[in-house]
Amino acid sequence: MKVNLGITIAFFCLCEMAQAEDYWKDPPDETSCGDLYSSTYGPDFRFARVMGPKEKRVYFLQDSNGCPKAGESKCRWEEFSPSSYLVPGDRVLVSRKYESWICGWRVTPEGDEGGWLLVKDLEFIEPDLNPSLEKWIGTWRYNYNVLKITLNKETQGLRVVGKAIYRSPRGDYWGKIDAAGEPKGTELRPLEKISEGYCQVRFRLIDDSLIVSDNSSCGGPNVRFDGLYQKENKAVLSDTTGKRKS
Repeated sequence: MKVNLGITIAFFCLCEMAQAEDYWKDPPDETSCGDLYSSTYGPDFRFARVMGPKEKRVYFLQDSNGCPKAGESKCRWEEFSPSSYLVPGDRVLVSRKYESWICGWRVTPEGDEGGWLLVKDLEFIEPDLNPSLEKWIGTWRYNYNVLKITLNKETQGLRVVGKAIYRSPRGDYWGKIDAAGEPKGTELRPLEKISEGYCQVRFRLIDDSLIVSDNSSCGGPNVRFDGLYQKENKAVLSDTTGKRKS
């Protein structure tokens, strides 16, 4: 579809609980770590804090060219992003293990970072495995994306309404979701039957962060709901969604 400058193209998905092919059924390669899919695959999510003396630096390691086994000096992401390290006290989301390493992910003002981290450098924080509905409810933001989670009074479950935006020089592409379901532990998976053009989204609540991943079928080109969302104190969702507040 041709998009003129300044034009916004909208795509809408009404997602419901249904039986569908599981988009997340295929695990990533065991050494894959660094993108959201590989960093958030599997059930064992938790946060961890870096341990050690204040001058310590813990580097995110790449997942290619023999890494992370090739060693820190060859595998650091530092070549591409000098800030890709953690210091004692920093918190990072972790998931899958591979030998002596664990896959980590964090969001910074400069952007997202991920990669392999040595297990021995981290102290793990066990999550609340059965968060209350109140912990889900609110407005969550990640970059230009906004999700509003409310109580579904009919089912006593949850409803998720949201927008995702991809901004390009040729115009804005965006997608919407309107999803309902009941959380099971830390996971909420409202589904629409999977076929070409159908949306599938998974939400996972780990302490104060909401991990969201989709199947790339929830909006226009390059539109994704994927991200590590943080809750706002004031729940607002309007047609200005995606514009940062001053």
